[in-house]
Amino acid sequence: MTKQRLRKQELVTLVFQLFWEEAHRLGRSTIQSLVIPLDRVRRELADRTGAPRQNSKWIYTQIRKYEEREGVVLFGKTRDDDGDEALKVTEDLLTFVQKRHLHRAEKIRLANGVADFIESEIAVDGRIATLFLGAGTTVAHIAEVLQSRAADSTLRLDVTTHNMGVIEVLARPNRAGESIRLSIVPGRFDPITYTILPDEPEPMCEWEFDLVVQGASAVYDGRVYIESDEELARKRTVLHECNGLKLLVLTLHEFFTDLPQEMRDFGALDDFDVIVVPKVKRPLENQERGLSYLHSVDSTFRAAVTGWHYEIFTRTAAPIAHSLPISHRA
Repeated sequence: MTKQRLRKQELVTLVFQLFWEEAHRLGRSTIQSLVIPLDRVRRELADRTGAPRQNSKWIYTQIRKYEEREGVVLFGKTRDDDGDEALKVTEDLLTFVQKRHLHRAEKIRLANGVADFIESEIAVDGRIATLFLGAGTTVAHIAEVLQSRAADSTLRLDVTTHNMGVIEVLARPNRAGESIRLSIVPGRFDPITYTILPDEPEPMCEWEFDLVVQGASAVYDGRVYIESDEELARKRTVLHECNGLKLLVLTLHEFFTDLPQEMRDFGALDDFDVIVVPKVKRPLENQERGLSYLHSVDSTFRAAVTGWHYEIFTRTAAPIAHSLPISHRA
């Protein structure tokens, strides 16, 4: 393998990948209880990049520099059972900037699924499609995919959002500028959720979109939850008052076995018309739980699109007007 220079962001991505591989090996649904020796990280990085790393201290220093640059904490130093220096994932992965490093592969797969859905079912006949893109890192990935596609296609979108991640993506100078019109919901900036939130609840019953896209932090007993009390009012308002087809994006890590503690209920799965999830070769326990539910006879959703990288489920009573169902689309 050819040697390559490893950038800090690539290093962090590889380290997260090691933690998820360890979770798969142990059958865990989370990486936050795991510990990986720094020397093992060093060896794995050398094998995967073809470039030997100086020492474990260099790795930890590069991670710390990245965290300082991004203004977040992702990892901590500890010791394993043998007393060797090791890494662990921080227990407090709460902010948008932290969460954007989690489940990146799954988020990219389902972001492409949402983009395919928009192109085949929403932005049809060359007309401008109106979208509301909600909070969350997965939705920001959707904006990335839509922007890249609009630059080389006839896709035309009118996007409204309060997600700063989406705003940053769509505000970049690029060839898609004339294809995607961006409107920003007014309010104050919340650095935890990385959203613009109102000081007072605002009526949105007159807001109408072709598609409203949202995410969730947890799913339990058919209900959907988020962590932020600050965001709760807007989350509920967007789901229950905005007019339009409602789409939920899930990485499948959200399916809890117990009632989520210190989380806020903002609605039900059945409040959504469409659910998009990634295809997972080796699903973890909570992902398997989510897939089992969506495919079960108790679910009100049916698999409408089965692609190589994602699945799209539609509620049986959902007003899908165009070409669904489709099967085996890549």
